[in-house]
Amino acid sequence: MRSHLRLYFLIITMLFSIVGCKSIPADNQKKGFLANPPNGTGRVLITAHYVPIEMSVIRALIGEGVTGFHPTVYDVTENTQYLGTIVSSGSKIDSTWIEFDAKPGKHILMLHDYVSFTTEVVDFIEVTITPGEIQHVAISQYGGSERPFFAKIDIDQTAYDFCTKKLPRTEPKFLKGYTALDEFIKEHNIPNKRGAFRSYCISLGVRGGGPTVRYPNETSGLDELEMQKVEAARVKGLPKWESLQDRTPPYDLLNEKSNK
Repeated sequence: MRSHLRLYFLIITMLFSIVGCKSIPADNQKKGFLANPPNGTGRVLITAHYVPIEMSVIRALIGEGVTGFHPTVYDVTENTQYLGTIVSSGSKIDSTWIEFDAKPGKHILMLHDYVSFTTEVVDFIEVTITPGEIQHVAISQYGGSERPFFAKIDIDQTAYDFCTKKLPRTEPKFLKGYTALDEFIKEHNIPNKRGAFRSYCISLGVRGGGPTVRYPNETSGLDELEMQKVEAARVKGLPKWESLQDRTPPYDLLNEKSNK
């Protein structure tokens, strides 16, 4: 039954991707992340990544976030600024990244996607930008019938530096994973029950030049009609989100738990 449900939702998702409500723009992209945020700015790294927060049995049954999706992301702090489109086969390590350098202070990010031909998905998250620091934001989901959502990822600088600078130069053991990664997890007493840190670390340090990273500029973005739909979704959705008392908590990768 479980495999049949997964196949069903995978087919539906593929149909949406083929004839869906928006096309994916040809964003500017590069291989790997820039070394540091420039000129007193801070950085937000955004990718599709499964966040194993509390879930129901039904959510687990329908796929656990393994279906493809491609949400667009915006900074809506002052106006609606297009940041990029995430392309993922289902929150796996083949997802693209968005690298967004911004001025210090609080920023509100918005994701926009479709779960059907007519149903829009909107979510928001607030991040505080500090000069020289890197914030991590995941876009997660629970399967074909569930909506993607934002979740802040907590990972310290030591772990980030290891994943982006040392892991790409290691070779995986056959059927056993990355040797250096295993040693890092053991040395720092990182829980490995859910493998949350392991999968995120590998996605940060994909070999072959690094992960595919998209970055915003003045010429990238969606067409005018799609932006009108996004703006309407922002006007409708932001006040509702701001009134929420129970928002998705950050997820601590190094302890595999939600920080409420």
